[in-house]
Amino acid sequence: MAETSVKDGGLALDRVVFYGRTLQEYQLIFNFDHDEHAGLKILDCPAGASSFTSEACRLGVDVVAVDPMFGKPAVDLLKAGEEDINHVMQGVSKSPGLFNWSFYPTLEVLRSYRMTALRRFSHDYATPGSAERYVNASLPNLLFDDESFDITLSGHFLFTYSDMLDYDFHLKALLELVRVSRIEVRVYPVVGRDGSKPGFFGDLLSSLAREGVKSELIPSRFEFQKCGGQILRLTRQP
Repeated sequence: MAETSVKDGGLALDRVVFYGRTLQEYQLIFNFDHDEHAGLKILDCPAGASSFTSEACRLGVDVVAVDPMFGKPAVDLLKAGEEDINHVMQGVSKSPGLFNWSFYPTLEVLRSYRMTALRRFSHDYATPGSAERYVNASLPNLLFDDESFDITLSGHFLFTYSDMLDYDFHLKALLELVRVSRIEVRVYPVVGRDGSKPGFFGDLLSSLAREGVKSELIPSRFEFQKCGGQILRLTRQP
């Protein structure tokens, strides 16, 4: 992907980072309850270096993680994750006013969460037999049958990189996530790295409605990026 910069006033990243979060963070971000969702099949797409799959599976939730980085050796993903954590930390340190520091009181605590997720992910990814949990694929084309999963969670990719990924990509990607999901899709956040919804947001929801997809903005229990405390919930129109 060509390097680019975010709008003035936003978190500057020159690439889509291989970056992950823990089960604890997923529970807050997506209003996810592992007891409530035990027995369901969950897709995490794209998953990045999140430890959600590893942790949730141990609690009885059937999770499959998808990312274009999967398939590479664990040592390479660990290195990529460490490099991208440093890359993001540099950006966050230059723009601390973009964020709410209630959950992560310091940059060091934020880094600790990211490293914990990366290490847990890397350990599980390297475990023999884990390949069925970590699938190499990328939006907007997933090699799954219709309604292969009950719920899909999609965090910190769509909308986050709306300066790099255009309206057409978002529409195709969201329709693909809906296609493989039986109950619903949850996307977080709905703003770019400058804290605002992309200019095509309204047109995107209108296009989804024409395709028979109902969209709803619901509050998340988590907001690190200011103005980023909403989930886009997508369901098929009855």
